[in-house]
Amino acid sequence: MKAASYAFGVCSRWRVALSSDDGKTFSGVPAAVQQIANLLGINWDDKRDKPGCTPKDGHVMSRNGEPTQYPSFSECSKRSWDERTLMSLGEQPCYKLNLSSTESPSENMTPYKLFNCSEPCQNISQRSENNACNVLLDGNGDCKTDDICKTSCCPDYDKHFNGKKTGAPDGMPCGPAQVCLQQVCVKLPEQRSEVSALPTDSET
Repeated sequence: MKAASYAFGVCSRWRVALSSDDGKTFSGVPAAVQQIANLLGINWDDKRDKPGCTPKDGHVMSRNGEPTQYPSFSECSKRSWDERTLMSLGEQPCYKLNLSSTESPSENMTPYKLFNCSEPCQNISQRSENNACNVLLDGNGDCKTDDICKTSCCPDYDKHFNGKKTGAPDGMPCGPAQVCLQQVCVKLPEQRSEVSALPTDSET
């Protein structure tokens, strides 16, 4: 068993998730994200007849306990979260999610920071932050930031993975308020505080 959790178990006595990590390469992060999402009621991508929501599409919920091709949720997963939120309107909150709380330095740790990649990757990350990327799309001058995230630039990071992992380290800046994640340039989430009002299971 690589990982396990109870579907929509966050507001019941089944609020349990299990996962593992090797303690050195952030290997358990994808599985942890999947199990937390499952606890919150986000559906798995197991709809083989729904384009964009199949296991082959490679989004976060496409493989239980394993890394996926993309670090994003499918439209089906997002829709299931919206449906859970609508169901919960008017119900008593069962947990509070404070996203604006002060985080310790360790909570912000990424492979980019852990392997001291800021200096060796400086040329690439600075170009992307200044919107002067190394690869331009034909004619329109827009940055093709995905290519930046596919560029290996940190020898210590590459050496640690024995060549099994390629591309920029997760957490490397690839644009204004953007970082590389699984070789894809993604926008950093906004800091905010909110209370989730998911319905409470009567069997608590």
